Amino acid sequence: MTEYLAHKVAHSLNLDARPDIRVHLPTTRPVSEFHDDYSMTHNFEEINMWLPLADTQGTSTLWLESDYGTGKAQPIDVKYGQVLLFDGGILKHGSRKNNTNNTRISLEAKLSLTGSTERADAVHLLDRFSFVQG
Repeated sequence: MTEYLAHKVAHSLNLDARPDIRVHLPTTRPVSEFHDDYSMTHNFEEINMWLPLADTQGTSTLWLESDYGTGKAQPIDVKYGQVLLFDGGILKHGSRKNNTNNTRISLEAKLSLTGSTERADAVHLLDRFSFVQG
């Protein structure tokens, strides 16, 4: 995954060795409350990689703040085979009650430019969010 994404963004990347796996069953509460990662990790240089293992939409997907500081979240529909890269350090994100009949299984990891310690490095990789597809 690191080599594939590094090729897509034209930089050497560090990626979590063990991504988090999340399972969001139908009619269940949110997998995570809305939050920004900086409040927990204090790492400005990281961005999030979110990989669902099936198509997601509506309440079965990740919700992401529409722009920095707005507090207004929107669902980000991600198709199987796509990877969502987003600025989870600053943009608030989370999930809603899954009101669909679909179970969402997803992987999430943090990535950064190799040797990065600066916020500008994460911003260099993306503005707010982008999709990478094979």
